[in-house]
Amino acid sequence: MTLDVKIYSGAARTWNVVHSADKAIYSSIEFEGGKKIGDLQITPELNEMFEPALRQGQELNLHVVKPLQEGPATIIAFEEPEGKIFATDVPPLPLLLSLAPRLALVVGVLLIPAFGLGILILGAWSTMRSRIRPLVELREYVQRLPRAILVKS
Repeated sequence: MTLDVKIYSGAARTWNVVHSADKAIYSSIEFEGGKKIGDLQITPELNEMFEPALRQGQELNLHVVKPLQEGPATIIAFEEPEGKIFATDVPPLPLLLSLAPRLALVVGVLLIPAFGLGILILGAWSTMRSRIRPLVELREYVQRLPRAILVKS
């Protein structure tokens, strides 16, 4: 599975936003030319730079990650016309969490002869890997953005 990032460009004409303690949710953003996107979330720290850029009517490039399950998509970065890129800082995974899928794979393979217990562990490996991989890909995507100003959340 690969990370599904879409880039939307344009100057916003209208938008609806609701703020909460841990995120801002944009129910819709309509760009000049009529293109409209909706159901987006953004961290409050990144929104502090994003909302003024919206109000100024700047031409923006939004980097939006589609959700893996139901829920709003997430704005992970935006680029201003002068080339400044603001992005959410995605911290690295803790060592134990990043090693857990590899450990489960090794233990699962070793325990296959023991009453099929290895099959269960291999199933756990597959589940862990599918949940951790998008976080790793998101961090790699943000790290590849040239000259991005990382905003801690």
